Amino acid sequence: MPTQFLGHSPLRAKLGAGTEVLLARLDAQGDPEAAGRLGLLLRDRGDAVGAEAAFRRSHDRGHLAGSVSLGKLLIEKGDLEGAEAAWRHADLGGSAEGALNLGTFLQVERADLSGGEAAWQRADDRGSPEGAFNLEVARESRGDLAGAEAAWRRADERGSADAGLNLGNLLYTRGDHEAAEAAWQRADERGSAGGAYGVGLRSQERGDLDTAEAAYRRADERGSGQGAASLGRILEQNGSLASAEALYRRAAERGSVEGAFNLGLILYKSGRLDEAEGAYRQAAAGGFAKAMFNLGVLRHERRDIQGKGCFPSGRRVGRARPHNAGARSFG
Repeated sequence: MPTQFLGHSPLRAKLGAGTEVLLARLDAQGDPEAAGRLGLLLRDRGDAVGAEAAFRRSHDRGHLAGSVSLGKLLIEKGDLEGAEAAWRHADLGGSAEGALNLGTFLQVERADLSGGEAAWQRADDRGSPEGAFNLEVARESRGDLAGAEAAWRRADERGSADAGLNLGNLLYTRGDHEAAEAAWQRADERGSAGGAYGVGLRSQERGDLDTAEAAYRRADERGSGQGAASLGRILEQNGSLASAEALYRRAAERGSVEGAFNLGLILYKSGRLDEAEGAYRQAAAGGFAKAMFNLGVLRHERRDIQGKGCFPSGRRVGRARPHNAGARSFG
């Protein structure tokens, strides 16, 4: 479930040294937006006391963005009641971001699932892609797949990478692979690691290994364990064993059981049995059945080695196959 409270992005340094003076002058004249922007500048400088005072002035003057920022600051300092009041004020004034943060607050801090979902619905109605995305997560969690799909589609249309990814996952499991690929492509273009992995998967299924390799590289660069493992498999098949091993290690470090398993295979074949056992153990702990089998084979052969003084005979062990992009990423 999403737990991130959204505030305003930091003011950029390029606004210049005179910005604070100008904002302070406008704030003193009663400008609500200037007070809110001054609060952001002070917050980014680390002046939490000054920022809160500026946000309160903006809030008191009816500026909804100031109320949202005030709530963000208050939640960070542990003032739950104050944050809730600020976000409710913004929500009542019609702020999509206020409704979004209120919904997350109600879900996470108050365990008010229906209230949180209602707030996300208001954020969605006001055009928030994050509101639509959070709404579909809530609906999916209670089994309303039709409602979740509709919310995913709205969030996807508004540019949400996560929504595009999850919509693609849903369509793929339904068997609509072309529509799934299109959704993953949109997510990939928006910077999603899972979207890039999905594009790679579909390209590999079609036999377009060049496109698959490029997509898996993007997924790996964005931190995907699945992307690193799949890229490693392609490079291993091309004979680049050192590069494949490095990718499998990276995938294993990111929690990929396929990466850990394939790392174990490479280590096993090169005679590094202690390391291979560790990699197999990681994959087996993740529920990978072939790793459990290979771990048993390795233990048996190591007993033979200790008794006969020989190296492994090269017994055939299983290889992880590329699998579907069913793993979900919510933010």
